[in-house]
Parts: sequence; C-alpha cells; structure tokens
Amino acid sequence: MRGIVLVAVAACGGASSEPPVSAIPQLQVASGGEVGVVELGDSIVAFDRTTASVVRDGVIVARVVAPTVGGRWDMAAGLVAPDGATWAIGLSANRLWRITPSGELEPAGDRLGIGDARVLSIAAAGSTFAIGLEGALVASRDGVHLMRFAGVAAPHLAAAKDRVAIWRGNTIEVLDLAGGARVEYVVDGASYVGFRDAASDHAHVVVGSARDVYVQERGALRRTSIPKNAQLTVSGSTIWALDGESLQALDHHTWLPVTGASGAGRIHGSASGDVWLTRRSKLVRYSLGVSTDEVAWQAVVAPVFERACAGCHRAGGSADFDLSTAAAWSVSRASVKRVVGNRTMPPPGSPISDADRAALEAWLAK
Repeated sequence: MRGIVLVAVAACGGASSEPPVSAIPQLQVASGGEVGVVELGDSIVAFDRTTASVVRDGVIVARVVAPTVGGRWDMAAGLVAPDGATWAIGLSANRLWRITPSGELEPAGDRLGIGDARVLSIAAAGSTFAIGLEGALVASRDGVHLMRFAGVAAPHLAAAKDRVAIWRGNTIEVLDLAGGARVEYVVDGASYVGFRDAASDHAHVVVGSARDVYVQERGALRRTSIPKNAQLTVSGSTIWALDGESLQALDHHTWLPVTGASGAGRIHGSASGDVWLTRRSKLVRYSLGVSTDEVAWQAVVAPVFERACAGCHRAGGSADFDLSTAAAWSVSRASVKRVVGNRTMPPPGSPISDADRAALEAWLAK
C-alpha cells in the first residue's frame, strides 16, 4: 500500500519561555567528529573529514586516515554485520570501509553483500541498516539477510527498526521492511530526516527544514517551528537543535533551552538519548540534567497520572492531548489546573481519589 501525505498543519512551539535544563558532560575527547560518531560498546569511532579516531576510555588509541589520496570521510554509521557485531562503517569515495576497534581499515563491500558497487548513502538503527547504491537500495533487518530494491534511488537515508526513510528533495518515502508498506511525506525545503525512538517498535519519522521540524503523529506530520537554520539531530526520544551557539531540546512541541553546552559546531545523535557536540577538534557527549520541577513531577504527579489519566492522555491517546511528561504539564499548567479544580477532569467514569486530586492541586498551585 502506498500513500502520500501532504503536510499542511498549524505550527506549534517557537521561542521558548521555559526554564533551561542543564547539559552534563559525560565524555570529552580531543578529536573532531564533524562527519559522525559510531558507538561500539566500550569505545567510539569519531569521523572527522579526513581522519577517524578510535577512542577508548576517553583516550585516542588509533587514528585512521581516509583511504584515498586526498580523500575524505563523507558519512558514518554503526552497522550490525553478518558476524553479529556492530561495525564502524565509513563512506569514502563511494566505497564502504570498516574501522576495527584496534584501528585497522578494511574494505567492507564484499562482507556486506554489495561487492564493489558505488555507494551513495548509508544509515543504521539497531539491527536494521540501509545502503543506497547507484540505481538500487539494499537493506537488512538483521545484518545477515539482504533485501534489494532495484531502481530505487536513495541519495539520502535514515533508518529505524524495520523501517527505512529515503529522502529525495522535498519527498520522504518510508519503507516498512517487515510489512512492505510504503508511505510518502512531502515537506517543502526538507533538509534533515531521522527517526525518534529509532530502535523501538514505535519509531516516528522526523523531518526538518530551515524553519520547522515535523514529527510523525498518527500517520501525519505535526509541525513545530525551530530557530531559523538550526541544525537538527535525534537521540532516542529527544530532538536536539543547535542554533549558532545555542543548544535546545524539544519536549512535546516545546523547545527547552539547554545550558552548559554552548559553542558553534556540529551535533550528532546517540542511541542513549545523549547528544554529541563537536567543535574546534573537541568532541563532547552531553546528557540532559533533571530539573527540580521534573523531580517533583515524577514524585507527585506521575503516580497519579498512571492511576487516573494515562488511559486517555498518553502520547497518541484517545484524548489527543498528551500529558505524559513533566514538560507537557508545565506548558499546560493553567488549563489543567482549571479542569482539575472545577472537577470536569478526570471525566465521569474515571475515578480519582480525594488524596490524588489534592496532590495534583497542590503541585499545580506552585
């Protein structure tokens, strides 16, 4: 089945008045990583334009120069290979190369089943990977069995569990490798494509342009404005934007300013939910700190939400009003306070104890 979804929805978000959250540095490396970062358990491979660095325990143990004279690394991905291990794969001069944990450089085309075919793009998430060739797309759900789509041009790719997004101009085609379905989204000026929760069974397409980010919800794309010309990347369930020297994180259509991670550079996602920021030959992995408000929400509101609200107000729930995070409650505090106070929510048939209602009212009053 093939469908086309034209994006025409109202914008949300924009400049944020929310209190900032902190970014906590988890790892710092004296290496560039402009092209990408591949995580291999206890080590990483950071791909800069001409050199890839193998890093273990924060120390560079090997440097690998792009294999052709005057060559450069164009893309990088961590692919689950036929041996079951995750390989650090770099694209250089339209060929795929593996960098081993010890820093050895190996041609990877034969072992990945594509021989010496010219490669245009690569992407991977979990055990799923996709390789765009000249005139064909090759994909795998397990790193062993290959699926070949002849005649499919794939200049840009993104991957999620059992899904591949092919990005051509303003058109993003999403292939379901398990079920065979195809869906197309059209976004004017598309400049970034990824997946939120890419390793899960409920991944959502994310498309960025110069002014907006679009996130798949219920089969369509919902638009949220972004800082103009900001870089985008997705890490787990978090969408990050780097606007000049300002880093922000998207939480339910609200951009939260992030302190402690300033500086112009490039950002890359991590399956852990963290973000990699590279600038001036320095690579840092940051994680989001937990705000005091979120700690209080987790302790007071989250248990009540699970008992009385979750049936309707989860992401994608029947109420079409997601209240499953602290940020969502903070943004909607006034309206939630009103309906809880006048006892129109929870609705009849969804009982809530006096103690739970009092706990919500106390938290909302702060």
